[in-house]
Amino acid sequence: MNHLPCRMCKMFLAVLLMVHYVFAADSNMEEDIAVPEDLSLQDLLTMEITTGSFLDLDLNKSPLSMTIITEEMVKNSGARNMSELLEIYVPGFIYNINKWNGTQWGMRGVINDRNTKILYLVNGHKMNTQARDGFTGETVLGLLRDIERVEVLRGPAGLVYGSGAIAGIINVVTRKNQGNGTENNSTVSVNAGTDGSKSIETDLYGSPSKNQRFAVSAGFRQSDGLPNGKTRIYGNSGWPFSLNSLKGNPSDGNYGSTSGDWRVSGDWKINKFSLYFRATKQIENGGAWFNYDPWPEIIGTPSASASDREVDGVMVHWDDPYWSQTESWRNSRRSYVSQNFMAEAGYDQPIGDNTLKLKLGYDRNTNRIGYENRDRYFADYQYNNHFQEIFGEARYTANASYLLKSIPKLQLAVGVEDRIDDFGKDMDGKNEQDGNPLHKIVSDITYNTLSLFSEGFYEFTDQLGLNAGGRLDWHTRAFMANPKIALVFQPSTNHSLKLIYQTASNNGSADNYEYNRYHYDENGAIITYPRVAQSVYERVTLRSSIMQPSPSLATLHDLKPEKVSSVELTYVGKVFGDITLAPSAAWGKIDDLFGWSQDLFYVVNVGKYQYVNFDFDAKYDGKKIKCGINHTYQRPVNTHPDQEARTLEMYELVPDSTGNYGHVVSVQSNGDTVWDGNYSRTKSIVVNVVKPQITYDGKDFTSLPTNMTKIYLTFISFEWMSLNTNLRIIWGVPGRKPVVADDTGTNYNYFGYYGEKPRTGLKDYLLHRVSKKWNASLLLNLPKGFDVSLNVYDILGIDDPHQKYTINTLRLAQMFSLDQRNLYSQDQRTFGITITKSF
Repeated sequence: MNHLPCRMCKMFLAVLLMVHYVFAADSNMEEDIAVPEDLSLQDLLTMEITTGSFLDLDLNKSPLSMTIITEEMVKNSGARNMSELLEIYVPGFIYNINKWNGTQWGMRGVINDRNTKILYLVNGHKMNTQARDGFTGETVLGLLRDIERVEVLRGPAGLVYGSGAIAGIINVVTRKNQGNGTENNSTVSVNAGTDGSKSIETDLYGSPSKNQRFAVSAGFRQSDGLPNGKTRIYGNSGWPFSLNSLKGNPSDGNYGSTSGDWRVSGDWKINKFSLYFRATKQIENGGAWFNYDPWPEIIGTPSASASDREVDGVMVHWDDPYWSQTESWRNSRRSYVSQNFMAEAGYDQPIGDNTLKLKLGYDRNTNRIGYENRDRYFADYQYNNHFQEIFGEARYTANASYLLKSIPKLQLAVGVEDRIDDFGKDMDGKNEQDGNPLHKIVSDITYNTLSLFSEGFYEFTDQLGLNAGGRLDWHTRAFMANPKIALVFQPSTNHSLKLIYQTASNNGSADNYEYNRYHYDENGAIITYPRVAQSVYERVTLRSSIMQPSPSLATLHDLKPEKVSSVELTYVGKVFGDITLAPSAAWGKIDDLFGWSQDLFYVVNVGKYQYVNFDFDAKYDGKKIKCGINHTYQRPVNTHPDQEARTLEMYELVPDSTGNYGHVVSVQSNGDTVWDGNYSRTKSIVVNVVKPQITYDGKDFTSLPTNMTKIYLTFISFEWMSLNTNLRIIWGVPGRKPVVADDTGTNYNYFGYYGEKPRTGLKDYLLHRVSKKWNASLLLNLPKGFDVSLNVYDILGIDDPHQKYTINTLRLAQMFSLDQRNLYSQDQRTFGITITKSF
């Protein structure tokens, strides 16, 4: 930590020098290229992109698979948050639910119980955290008004952004003042929905002088969510791991509720200097992912004094074998709070045809897991506003790169980046469990990452180019090397064929490499000895639960980064007039997978798998009709899940010479005898993280659809009115079929979500066995600067007693382990209206 102030002083001085040089420079500002709201297909192909490369390349020449979501597409989609927006347009993208962590993103054969495999950027600035959970801050934040476009790079991309880009990159490019130096304007947008949501957003764009521009944006959203118990849990619903009804169980919460999400951002540019800041707060309540608790005022199992309660129209008693056990320790009120602040200063200095780029960045983060306040729980006052976990981090980044363009037919970029990650304390200086500052969630520690990178593009001819580069990352706990090489063949302006080999790495988070909440005791000491789960027993028996001792730091530091290697062939081109095609075929291999052991409470490297991914993406751009369709097929290959396991040793209870499993430690003042066990590190456990992700036969993923189709359409009936609709078809998740087949519960209902075709025929299969997510909207451009958008979400999402349409409401639980088979009926039909006024 001693080197931190010195480094920060150097960064601060660098900023002062940059600002001084800006004001001393020529006051004539370079004209930015205005980006229209509605880009034509030709605009998209030739637009200079900002994601996935250090070079100035358009989509035709960029060696990657990319989906660009324009501002107009955002408006037309009616999407309420980033998760919905990405799932509407991006081939293969899907979001699932992990009730212990929140919304989880997946694509390109990769999804996990934490968002550590996809990088989320804002204007090229990495927003993922490194303490534990990856990206959590804007998955359901909403407030999308400030978006100019979203660039989605599908597939690994370790060259530009370093660790974490295993499955892809999401880069949000915000709107900026595109005026000529004299334009000032603003907008205000309000929204309300039948899902209980209300929001307001405002934007202000100005040019105080000819050589400077600014943009300020802010928004606030509050939602009551769907009515309590409206959503249901189907399949194997979690604790206590059984269902008592084919019609599912009512959930214990209001899906989509939040007491208040907000975003504030600002962008300022003067001459060649730019400054951007962004602050957000997201609250995601998880009650709708847990079973209903009939006795919320009672902690634990109810006693005979508890009154009868009504559940689903039936009175249940205190000793009901199922309902007396459900979520009785307040877990059903989990609330996930994420606060982020970032600021980045940049300076671009042209040197002839070349450019020197300098950046300084600062990030601050808070993550909290607490308990949502609900009327049903008001009697339990001591848990309201209580946080089970609080932790955070700070990040300081300095980046310098040089782009060489003065040599004909060559672009070459070289650069260096230094990043400091300071883990532990959140924005309020807290790092604690259950209000105890001695019991840390992650270790208070500082990491440093030094990175060197280079990328070049050389045009052998007007038709053939070579892209090559590499990145070296020296992380405190790991070393990562990620090369990339690609051939780009462009027989004409409108056609490009690309062959790409690239890699990406994912270093562990701080709670992987260091001691975490499982390793500290209530006094802040590291637990170095095995012990029974509770300290007071009448007698230690073989059935006693054993808590394992903490591993050594050397064991934790041995964790290798995950590594993915990918080969991809992709095409992008304009054919048949206004139709663009972008098919791709990719093979990937992921090695040294991270595997969490719930028995040992730490992460180990275990297993590998391979996958193939085929995307087909077509767009049509007409005067009256604009539409697109894409389809993704993805599955594992050359993978045998049963073989991808690692055997580890743990402590167990063993009898002594007299046959006793424990011994007396002490006798308390009340006469209770305290026992401890006789331990031996002789028990073998098997850790396998591939098996929960991939079916036993290695043919399908368990949390990703093998086939998924997405369609969107805009019909411009008049200049002042357009009709929009989008449809996502999830053709089941066949990877769950063998998992469900092992389930002997006669009352479980999975609605055929794993994609079987019933004997009743194709029609019944399409209507009742295929999950369809269908939205529609009507956009009106009215006089005096008013725009009105009328939206209907999940038109087919009806959780009805006859269960004919319930398949369309369902959202998968992320399968971290084979018992996580939940299906949530949260995608239900709702309506919304948005009114925007431009000044």
